[in-house]
Amino acid sequence: MKSVHHRQTSHLLASAGDVAAEHDFAAALLADERPRRKGERTRAQLLAGGCRLLDTMPLPELTVSAICKTAKVVHGTFYLYFSDRHAFLAALLAAFIVFVQATMRRAARQSSDGSERAATAAY
Repeated sequence: MKSVHHRQTSHLLASAGDVAAEHDFAAALLADERPRRKGERTRAQLLAGGCRLLDTMPLPELTVSAICKTAKVVHGTFYLYFSDRHAFLAALLAAFIVFVQATMRRAARQSSDGSERAATAAY
């Protein structure tokens, strides 16, 4: 299961290079330019919706209903992709880690003064 989850997370952010450089994680979740199945798009919408909500509210107030409303999907759809709120948060955190790593790697490659300094600044 872990490798499937990692592939899903990596694919969400695979083509988000330009958006990632802007440091907008929610936009990066939706920016994948390769053709995606509807299910992949819906999962990305849910993750991005949760991310946007966490910008404005504390974690204990985050609800499945609010995530679905923000993602513009019906409540039951959430459970096709995540078993509960905790599974959702684990997937969101995993996607965020991939996003941060990609942002740091990109900064290191583009740096002229040393990769460690640029990567740290990107972090």
